[in-house]
Order: sequence, then structure tokens, then C-alpha cells
Amino acid sequence: MTLLDEYDKHVTLRKGLAAATAVAYRSDLVDLFAHVHARRTSRRHAQEKLTKYNKAHSERLSVTDAQTDEYAVTITLEELREWLAHSLTQNLSRSTIARRGASARQFFAWLVERGIRHDDPSKRLTTPTPHSALPHVLTVAQVKQLLAAVERVYLPETTDTNTELSRARTDRLRAAVELTYSSGLRIAELVSLNVGDIDHEQRVIRVTGKGNKQRRVPLGLPALQALERWIAESRPIMQSTSEEALFLGVRGGRWNARQVRDELNKAALHADLDVVRPHDLRHTTATHLLEGGADLRSVQEILGHSSLRTTQRYTHVTMTRLRDTYAHAHPRA
Repeated sequence: MTLLDEYDKHVTLRKGLAAATAVAYRSDLVDLFAHVHARRTSRRHAQEKLTKYNKAHSERLSVTDAQTDEYAVTITLEELREWLAHSLTQNLSRSTIARRGASARQFFAWLVERGIRHDDPSKRLTTPTPHSALPHVLTVAQVKQLLAAVERVYLPETTDTNTELSRARTDRLRAAVELTYSSGLRIAELVSLNVGDIDHEQRVIRVTGKGNKQRRVPLGLPALQALERWIAESRPIMQSTSEEALFLGVRGGRWNARQVRDELNKAALHADLDVVRPHDLRHTTATHLLEGGADLRSVQEILGHSSLRTTQRYTHVTMTRLRDTYAHAHPRA
């Protein structure tokens, strides 16, 4: 097992990072080792490999397990800076480059903590601060447009189309949109739900969030009704005997995040809206709650934020919308 494999286990088991975050961290470190590998070979071969690497990023340079471990304990600050500088030439976003820096810092801090390295070359590594763009938030009217458009996503194209399956997919998407907007779920939380996580009587749902932390979140009546219709009438059409997942794909397995994004975008297209991501619905939930008078602490609990500071950014969104309303409505604005 390489040091990178050990680190993978550390971040997923001990730190409880979400699977997608752990995969991103590993990808960043693999990229780092590939870059260092190329730089440490002869200048001619390094340039040749880096050129190929730029043209076909998906074709990783072959780095052996032994080389990975060697680089982990010998990489210098200069090489880390070269790697990030090279990243800037790949037209990556500021947030991606900032994450790469964070990936390196956490990895080398772990190596020092384990006594594998005595120095931490990443301590003096600087990275760009990600842009703090305001979240994309839908209006109440746009949410209604989106829900209405769900009915048009799976309209049977011919009389030969399986109308029962089309109806089931419509019910599934409606339930997913209603639930995400009602309870402010992350996409990973949505697709990991099981049927047993819904408390129909109390109108709450048990959610497993980041770090496997569980919380109970209120469930709006329209969302509950959409879920009950999906579970009672449409889910059995896709159901496999052993699957506990709340949301199923057409083959009976658990619905995945990519499929949710694709189908949500189809609904947005039918609603004449810009691209709508599942996380936009989460942003919308938070903003509408605050605009409706909810306090920050309650919104923090609903969203499952570990820090109140994360929730506070939505106050900037509500103030921006308030200023826009004022500017349009006040005669002397």
C-alpha cells in the first residue's frame, strides 16, 4: 500500500470527508506526482512528457508506487510552486487551484504528523483565494416554473413509448425537486437517502451529511405528498428486490448524482430558465427561509452547516435582493 493509499483511508475514515471530496484530493495529488515525475526526468524527456500531458490531461504519466512514495518524502517547495504555476496554464478556475493547494497542504501535514517527513514544504505555499461569488438563487415564481416544467420532461414521444415508465420518471423528478427545495439537501444527501429515512407521521427526514453526521430536517407538505406518490405508485415500477434506496434508476439501482443533474437541467430547459444545479435549489431554500423570517441558527441546522459563517453568506444574498426590490419600487431610490 502506498502512502497515497494510506492517506486515502485517513481522509475517508478518520476525517469523514465526502467521497467526492476524497476523490478530488487524490486526483490533485496524482497530478502533483505526475508533474514532479516529469520534472525530475531528463530535460528533453520532461519537456516531451509535459507537452503530451498538456494536450491530453486524461493520459496520466506512469508513476510507479515506489516513485510515488519517494516523491511524497522528497518534494520541495519549489516543485510545489512549479506545479501550481503549471496548473495556471491549464485554464483551471481559481477555486480548483485553491483546492489543489489545500490538497497538498493537508497531505504534507499528515506526513509530518505521521513522522514520515520532518519538514512541511507546503507551509509557505500560497494559492489564490477562490472568488466568493454570490449563490445562484431562484425566485419563488421560478421554482414554480421549474416544477411545472417537470411534467413536460418525459412526455411520451409516440404511442409506442412506455407511458408507465415515463410517468414514473416524472414522479421521481418531481419528488426530488420538491424534496431538495423543501429541505435544502446536498445532491450527495439526496441520492443516499433510503425509504426508511422518511418519517411520514412527523413530516421529517433523516439526512446523512458530510462526515456521516446525521440530522433530522422538516419536510414540507408538497414534498411529502410528492414522495408518497413516488413511493406508492411509481417506485415499484423501477424497484429491485434488494434496493433500499429512496430514488431508483430505471434499472432498479440507486439513482446517481449525474443523472439527477441531467434531468434537472432538462426541466430547467423546459422552464426557459438558465442552467439549474441541485445546489442552486439548496441555495434557494436557505435564501427563502431567511427572507421568510427564519433565524440563522435554524437555517444552519436545516442545511447541516458546521459553521455559522457558511450560513451567513446567505444574508448577503437577501440584502442584495432587498436592494434590487428597493431600487425598482421606491420612487426616489
